[in-house]
Amino acid sequence: MCGLGVIVSGTPIELDRIQRARMDRALMLLRRRGPDGSHTEVSGDGRIVMLHARLAVQDLSDAARQPMISADGRARLVYNGEIYNAAALRDRLVSEGHTLVSRSDTEILFAALLRWGVRATLERVYGMYAFVLVVEDRVIAAVDHAGMKPLAWSFEPGQAGGVLRMASECDALAELRGGRSMDLESVETLLSVGYVPAPSTMDAGVRKLGPGQVLEWRIGDAGGPRVHAHWNPPEEVDPARTLDAQALGAIARQHTIGDRPMAMFLSAGIDSTAIAALIAGSGDLATLTLSPGDATDESAIASDTASRLGMPHERVSVNEAALGDLLRHAGAAFDEPQGYTALFTAMRMTQAAAASDTSGRRRVIIGGDGGDEAFAGYPWHRDPPDHPLCLHAIGAPDARAGALAAAVARPDAQSDERHAAMMALGSMSCVRRYLVRTFGGFHPSEAAALLGRDPEDAFERFGRWLEPADRPALPWPRRAQRLDVLGFCAGSILPKLDRSAGAAGLEIRAPLLDRRVLDTALAAPVDPCELTGEGSKPLLRSIVGSAVKQRRASPEVLHRPKQGFSLRLPGASPLTSLPESIDRSAMLRDGLIRRDWRSFIPDPGTIGGRASGAQRIVALAMLGAWYEHRVG
Repeated sequence: MCGLGVIVSGTPIELDRIQRARMDRALMLLRRRGPDGSHTEVSGDGRIVMLHARLAVQDLSDAARQPMISADGRARLVYNGEIYNAAALRDRLVSEGHTLVSRSDTEILFAALLRWGVRATLERVYGMYAFVLVVEDRVIAAVDHAGMKPLAWSFEPGQAGGVLRMASECDALAELRGGRSMDLESVETLLSVGYVPAPSTMDAGVRKLGPGQVLEWRIGDAGGPRVHAHWNPPEEVDPARTLDAQALGAIARQHTIGDRPMAMFLSAGIDSTAIAALIAGSGDLATLTLSPGDATDESAIASDTASRLGMPHERVSVNEAALGDLLRHAGAAFDEPQGYTALFTAMRMTQAAAASDTSGRRRVIIGGDGGDEAFAGYPWHRDPPDHPLCLHAIGAPDARAGALAAAVARPDAQSDERHAAMMALGSMSCVRRYLVRTFGGFHPSEAAALLGRDPEDAFERFGRWLEPADRPALPWPRRAQRLDVLGFCAGSILPKLDRSAGAAGLEIRAPLLDRRVLDTALAAPVDPCELTGEGSKPLLRSIVGSAVKQRRASPEVLHRPKQGFSLRLPGASPLTSLPESIDRSAMLRDGLIRRDWRSFIPDPGTIGGRASGAQRIVALAMLGAWYEHRVG
């Protein structure tokens, strides 16, 4: 995990006292992602400024310092991420006569880009990354296939061709831009789907690259940058695509490369247990498990598995008293708010991972995230046809959708109307039903009404950003998995991991989201076992089954129901613990959200009311905490 910032202009950048102060503040924010050193580089002609805050994992020496500049001075690079097949790429570069002076993957990426070009390099690289490369008068920026590493950007046209600014986070970019204003359409989306999807951001005039995207700009081109894809999830089934335990094990072990101590987030679930079994023995790996101390507590099972695998284990407690602090920390750490309670557990776990490392050298966490996307493990992948939000048995659109949308924009709407409006919204397309199924927060008309905006526009606009990703010809559940990768995963899961880890000076790696895994798993023929709760994720289940037979994993892992990573507190609920923070928030004081917001929370005793109410309250509470740190 590193942090980067870039300014590129058609004319020399005026580095006066004000601009330098902005750059210093941006670099300070980026240092939470990269605590091991920082550097600023200005090109000789004054048109390029690059900032970098480093989290050192591969090659801890100054030879790996960034920005990297080519020997002839014509090219420069800033980069954030990890290249897992760096060793193979190094061998290939050396065989072609290239001399490398460090052991860092940054230099390998830099050399590959200059030698093979962007397209060929990105086809050969397996990893997570965001980088900005400037070669003479060309700017090329890219993010990895899944969007694991973030990159926000803005373009300001001008007489000399304009100014392009980029950064790892919107907060740092706001400093480089000299200010910010909220994009209220993005706030609507946040309240409706739980996150702000690319290319939008919470900041007006700022965009972010989505999964597998490249930005290119010729310096001085007043037309601005062009964005296109270098990767897309599979669009058809390919019977030749197969993945077995041996291949997955090799990929997972590549994710343990580095020169720092590592840890792993281990639950009693199939995904993280499978990864733990595959990488055990690849280094001195400690494990951490969340322990809420109630009937759902799985830390004892995870501890048993860790003991069998020879991994040190720590239980991380969480309770209702900590919720307020976690909310405040998340509000500061997340440059864009989210509405999922899993952000609280992610914050708690990364804080514990950093605090438990008495040496102060740990920088890497390995997680089991991605198993549901890659191997069809979410409940909506196997909903029975009679489920009210079943995605693969969608019928005719509900003719009442528009009328209900108008009705729920009023504060006096009844809870059953709000529920009916959500169901009708989900009837309109597979994508809209997917978004309702995965979050179930505010109806877009309700979100607009809370902000004093046009409910009808919000209703019509809902889900348009994800519609191009839908491939109706794909078999079920591959169709949904494609939406997962480009929707929920890219918009919520990966930013949650990135921002919570960055706040603790860590990086999180997700072997199950490796491009090789997604390229294969999302194109593989559907195994009937995937559609059953007891046999879902057959490859991962077989890996855990083998480990159980070898007494390397707790047998209970195979029989536990899926719990996920959402917040679970004994006797507590967001319905009772967070509303007070909303009532006293600056966003209510300033009129961003209407004061009668409680009227838009359904009665917990009605159908779906408790779950939907909790989602809505979490989204508002997180928005309030985010607002407090930036505007309030």
